[in-house]
Amino acid sequence: MTEKRSWNWIEEASDRIKASYPLAVSILCTVLYFIYLYLHSKVEMASCGLDLYIHIIILDTFVLIAYLIIGVKYFTSKMRTTFWCLETYPDSNSTIEDLYNRLESKFTRSKIYYLIVALIAISFVLIPIPTREDFWYYYEPSMWSALLDIFNYIAALFILYLMATILWIMISVSWLLGEIGSVSYRHNIKIDLFSSDNVGGLTPIRRLILELVVYQFIAISLGIMNFITPGGAFYIEITFFLLLFVLSISIFIKAWHTIDNLLDYKRKSEVESINQLYNQLHQRVRDMIITKNSDYDEERLNKVLTSMDWFRDERIQVLSASRKTYTIKNIITFISTSFLPIATLIVTYIIPLIISKESAEYATLNQSLEILNEVSKQILVIL
Repeated sequence: MTEKRSWNWIEEASDRIKASYPLAVSILCTVLYFIYLYLHSKVEMASCGLDLYIHIIILDTFVLIAYLIIGVKYFTSKMRTTFWCLETYPDSNSTIEDLYNRLESKFTRSKIYYLIVALIAISFVLIPIPTREDFWYYYEPSMWSALLDIFNYIAALFILYLMATILWIMISVSWLLGEIGSVSYRHNIKIDLFSSDNVGGLTPIRRLILELVVYQFIAISLGIMNFITPGGAFYIEITFFLLLFVLSISIFIKAWHTIDNLLDYKRKSEVESINQLYNQLHQRVRDMIITKNSDYDEERLNKVLTSMDWFRDERIQVLSASRKTYTIKNIITFISTSFLPIATLIVTYIIPLIISKESAEYATLNQSLEILNEVSKQILVIL
């Protein structure tokens, strides 16, 4: 196995942290959340406009940052470990090593990744071009409003960078699936059609794809809450999240197709091998029956016929082995989570209709937010 190296700065940073990485990220984002609330409270206009929906977006921002950072670390490592979980034939080591090196080079050195990051950042933040009215500093010039504006744009750009990285992981996994299922590499993958996982021992691939797709559906839902607010027409944002949604579905389908092809290739190879042996025995029986020369032996003939019966049964078992690429549970998980982005988009526009600003529920929630703001101020004063 190739020596483990970090494939991005997030993975490298996580290796330096001695404590639990998810816990450390969660604590960091919680601190940033309270700092943001503190800056928000220092800007009078921003503080006055801190209602339920804005607070949901603020909270979602830091939940999304933590979620994406943890996801980048997890799936970068998972992609690599899943690759080495695949069983290969001893004479295929150099070929598989070459594929791994190609994956690493593509993931860490490709200029396409930086192009994706730039396009996403430009589309969300620089189109349309920000005007003075987009900044709190324009309405209330002060150090606090300037810091709040800087914080807002850094947070938005960081989220987009992390989402682009997750998108790049999905593209890399999709490329890897294509290579594994290609004529060049599929004969190097060792597949046991009678494996207990009923998918030829390819569970690591299936698990990686399902986890990645479900993760992306949740990330898309959090992204919709962050970038799409009620009442607006956000064509770029909706298009972007729609593309992510379609890509997630396509990777799931591609994984299904790749695993099916690998299993089908293995079944055909096994059946061809069985057929060759069966045909040899069949020819021997024909020769023994037709010639009935001095070599003719009834007991020997019966043994050959028994062997032929075994090969016929074996062929039937091979043809029916490992036919369930995804289980019913996997499919239900995929379908149920795929509705999350759609439901989030709908709820984003329906919440204002359900809870009006004049309702008692809205007033109660706003009172809770005011208390939370005061608590955040006290925490930051103590810190």
